[in-house]
Amino acid sequence: MERPDGKKATEYYDMESSLKIREISSSEGPDGSPATVINDFADYKDVKGVLFPHSVTISGVFPVPMKGTITTIKVNEGIEDTTFDVN
Repeated sequence: MERPDGKKATEYYDMESSLKIREISSSEGPDGSPATVINDFADYKDVKGVLFPHSVTISGVFPVPMKGTITTIKVNEGIEDTTFDVN
């Protein structure tokens, strides 16, 4: 896929669940040379009717993969409805 900013990525989806499980893109490495970035998404959980990944592993740019675990996702909390008024 090509994003509006012109960057390209390849996305992979699980055939049974249709959830995104991997995204591969290119980025500038620490030394300025091109680097392949791989994001793996896992541990999807339901949050107010929407499935969100609660585990993300980033590899390709760092010497070892970096794993992040999401402990809390808030949906539509803490923002007043008037924030979205266009008038």
